[in-house]
Amino acid sequence: MLTEKQITSIEQQFLIELLYNDKVRHRFSGIVSPECFFVGVYGDILKTMQDLIGKGEDINPFSLSKGKDEISAHVMELVEAGDSVVEYETHYLAYQIWQCYNQRRMVALADEVKLRLKTEPPAAVMAWSAEQTSSIVNPLDVVDNVDEDIKQASEAAMSDQNRVTPTGLECFDAEMGGLDKGAMTLLAAHPAAGKTALALNISWRVATKHGKVLFFSAEEAKAPLWWRIFSMQTGIPITAFRKGLSDSQRQEFSEKKGSFNSRPLKIIDSISGLDDIRAKATAEHAQEEIKLLVIDSASMIDALRGESEVEKANRIGWQTTRLAKELDIPVLLLAHVNNEGIKSKAGGLTNVYGGQGLVKPAQVVLELRQNKEDVGKGVIVDAHIAKNRYGETGKRLQFDFIGELMRFMPK
Repeated sequence: MLTEKQITSIEQQFLIELLYNDKVRHRFSGIVSPECFFVGVYGDILKTMQDLIGKGEDINPFSLSKGKDEISAHVMELVEAGDSVVEYETHYLAYQIWQCYNQRRMVALADEVKLRLKTEPPAAVMAWSAEQTSSIVNPLDVVDNVDEDIKQASEAAMSDQNRVTPTGLECFDAEMGGLDKGAMTLLAAHPAAGKTALALNISWRVATKHGKVLFFSAEEAKAPLWWRIFSMQTGIPITAFRKGLSDSQRQEFSEKKGSFNSRPLKIIDSISGLDDIRAKATAEHAQEEIKLLVIDSASMIDALRGESEVEKANRIGWQTTRLAKELDIPVLLLAHVNNEGIKSKAGGLTNVYGGQGLVKPAQVVLELRQNKEDVGKGVIVDAHIAKNRYGETGKRLQFDFIGELMRFMPK
């Protein structure tokens, strides 16, 4: 039988997965119930989740804590405890929870049988024991679901289906493969460090080679963002679009502007909040599959009434990750960092806008830092891999950034 420490760890990982993943939570709602948990407060958290589902509320650490102050601290501890696990592994966690629960029930039943045999006829005790045993689910019954999920995961791994969207930036794609579908990638940097320019470079390349891209901008209006793309593609300096094109530049742009109409890149600058982004993305995806969704940026999305910066960051992190999973698309979320940049502390990443709220759900975290070294009319920009669920962290990707043309060129 598993030790108390092992059982606690299994239950903790199981709850973390339920907090991260709507699909998993609904699949397991009929398998693991609150009374199955060895740790009482974990059962309370699951019960609160089920109560909220019944009321039709979104599930995240902050909706869980509403009216449940006694468990809010435990919920946040779970959120901080670790990353989400692969979905089919959750079946094993559920199986182990059931197995430990049923073992505890069998031990308790055996103790009760011994007590009853002292005062009751053996036949009556055995009949009672058989009735009690029939209500205990065989944990092996869960294995069929496990095997089926492993089969599906294996088939997906062996198929030709690509689970990443290449960015078109060679050094990033060589290291990371691309942006993962069904996951959120966090791109963090100081203001004016180039994160919007890099996101536009990636968006244009994806739209050119792979298909539809939605770019939600809570910071800039559509026209200046398109000017950046025009500059990037035509070689006309961005300042010319801001101040007014010369006759020769106007002629050059007139000859090239037709190529922009054929690219499936849509910039949306009218955003009322995350619910609006979710509704528009879902509608667009129903019309044509989205290959990449970009949100610029987390700090500019409106906060709910009474919501702190940390609470807002947690809500944005959970909901953007949920959107990526529901539509099975890559989401690139932009965010600010403070003057110290991203650092490792107690096993986590700090100094990103809102703290851990954006970092925890992210599949990959990249931090941009401008290098002082000149490259002609530009600078070198380092992209540090601060978090990577599928590989090493701490690696540095380098780009030449030509600011006047808004171009990122891999070194």
